[in-house]
Amino acid sequence: MGSALLLYLLGVGALAPTFRPTLCHPERNGPIFSSAQQSRASGCGERDRGNTYSPTQADGNNHARPKQGEGINCYATLLQGNISMELREVLQDIADAIVRIDKSGKPFRTFQPGVGPYGEPQLVKRIAADLNQIPKYRNSALTKRTPDLLIPNEWAMEFKITRPFGDNDKEAENWSVNLLHPYPGNVSTIGDCYKLREYPGRERRSVVVVGYEHTRPKIDLTPLITSFEVIARQVLAFNLSERVEIRREGLIHPVHRALRLFAWEIT
Repeated sequence: MGSALLLYLLGVGALAPTFRPTLCHPERNGPIFSSAQQSRASGCGERDRGNTYSPTQADGNNHARPKQGEGINCYATLLQGNISMELREVLQDIADAIVRIDKSGKPFRTFQPGVGPYGEPQLVKRIAADLNQIPKYRNSALTKRTPDLLIPNEWAMEFKITRPFGDNDKEAENWSVNLLHPYPGNVSTIGDCYKLREYPGRERRSVVVVGYEHTRPKIDLTPLITSFEVIARQVLAFNLSERVEIRREGLIHPVHRALRLFAWEIT
């Protein structure tokens, strides 16, 4: 009776016949568990970060207990529902997804093959579909009006594409406006900062710029990116993280040969 009561109080009474948890931190007393297969040092990333959760969260919601037979790495993490990906990790996955889209050779409309000419909604939709093939995303990435890409419990992301040259290798008109127009209610990256600042979700928030250059840039995107940071931080007082940047080369489009991804967390 005493053992059954203890299992019930720890939130795993219904799983007692099939689930034999190991304490995340045996040297401490607490109702946080990890399965024997967990390979990390402590077995519970949430406990390592100093967070503990109970079945009734601070938001007042009762979170469902795991079903019998499910693989459980950490009951607390399952209740919280996140996998704690840092921005660079997500951006690397997005870069890999864009490269895979490019290598598929499927053209956008009547443009030359390659990912470079894709419009923003079409590209983000394909990125989400690609991320959902990666197990850690648990088929949860989705596109929305705001944010453009939502990874539930992880990231709310707004995207902008910047390409100085068009499909015909002629310099585009007003190509930099998509980043710098400094007023709320517009479609610039700064406008996205305003939107994310008001975003009510629990996710961390980030703006992402997808940029394309020639392998040897005819126009370098760096001055544009630096200008965005100066306006956002110094003129409009947005709290941006340090820039995260990833570069990929060898894209198949004859003009958009190099991918440059930039991202900042907004806090």
